[in-house]
Amino acid sequence: MAWRQKMSTLEKSQEKIRINGKQQMIDLLKFMENDERNKLLKNILMRNPIMGRELMEQSFTFSDFTELSDHAIVRALSYVTPTIIGIALKSASIKFQKRVLSLIDRTRAEEAFNYMQRPITNSMRDSQKAQEKIVGVAIALSRKKVINLAKFN
Repeated sequence: MAWRQKMSTLEKSQEKIRINGKQQMIDLLKFMENDERNKLLKNILMRNPIMGRELMEQSFTFSDFTELSDHAIVRALSYVTPTIIGIALKSASIKFQKRVLSLIDRTRAEEAFNYMQRPITNSMRDSQKAQEKIVGVAIALSRKKVINLAKFN
């Protein structure tokens, strides 16, 4: 009798546990190496284009943004203020900072550079928020087919 009661309790507790496979997949994709992630996303896109595109968008990071083409970066950053660009670049690699500042027009680059140089309290948090804003803009432009986020098309 006690065994049946324990089984009943176990079954009820299992009913309450829900596993979100999509969210787990997104988290997994964020931590995968780029080559492995791109290969997996390419296979998912071939089998289920809608799911593949959603996974690609939701696992897209600022690190992925840094690997986009110059054209895609310029297009995405044209929708972002120089203030946000400067704050986002504050924690980026020097190589990427130079790349971005050389791609955008001079007045916007100078303004972004000035914000990069300013001391900001909570600069890592603010930089991360600015990077998330840029990623959001890139994803929105990708949905409108203005830029392409996929590296394997």
